[in-house]
Amino acid sequence: MKHILFLLTFCILFACDNATENSRLKVGKTTVSSNDKPVSKNEFTYGEAINISFKNVTGLTKFEGKVFPVATIYLLNEKKDTVEINNYNFGAQFITDEPLNLDINFLAVLTKASSEKSELKIKIEDTKGEGFFDYSMPFSIKPNDKFFVKPDGISYSNIYLFNKTNGGVITNNVIGPNDELVIMYEGLTGFKLDNIGFIYPAAAAKIVDADGTVLLDENNLLKSNEVLGFKNAEISIVLPVEIDFDKTSKKNPLKLSLELFDLKSNNKLVLETTLTLK
Repeated sequence: MKHILFLLTFCILFACDNATENSRLKVGKTTVSSNDKPVSKNEFTYGEAINISFKNVTGLTKFEGKVFPVATIYLLNEKKDTVEINNYNFGAQFITDEPLNLDINFLAVLTKASSEKSELKIKIEDTKGEGFFDYSMPFSIKPNDKFFVKPDGISYSNIYLFNKTNGGVITNNVIGPNDELVIMYEGLTGFKLDNIGFIYPAAAAKIVDADGTVLLDENNLLKSNEVLGFKNAEISIVLPVEIDFDKTSKKNPLKLSLELFDLKSNNKLVLETTLTLK
């Protein structure tokens, strides 16, 4: 899995935002939402769902009753160097009597989660004309603050909780009874490499509810690959560890402990967090 979308953090048309338009393309208002609620924060959790909406867009060139806007999204680091570029196609938009709104949806995912101050720029362009609209805002990204992680020889760039059932990242640690959970590790290093480029990770997991009932106690969730191992080139991108346990009639919160360790060395990485079952 390789994420190419960005985290957005915004201040919704306050002094922290900058917009530039030419005489042809104009935007009436810009709003930012997270999980369907308007926000004004400038820091988001890794994996958070973000929407930026450009409302009442005018000036696009009409062609057969439709307009054809596109957007280019630039990610800049603290030095103002462009580190990533992505294209966003809104598709053909039919012209009606209603105001035209253009929405861009993002996930708060980056190849490296950090709290460094960065900048995100969006350029909306008219593919049938010369109109454009530039929008920029500062933002930062943070890892899940509900995770306690202790590296001991194994390092990482990101760890997040993934809901395999709906394909989304869980940022609040709240899970449903039918959710299939996966702990995703990105950018892992520290495993001993064999002479054919393979490594041999293992993952011991334990889940206990508030009454002390043990819901999961597994010595190695990666046991199926214990002998064959994994290609280091693949694991350095992402290693998924599936968490399967009985989620019925349990008392919250649930404490999850997951130790990722190297079968060929003493290196390990310990993760502890709490889950709420709804």
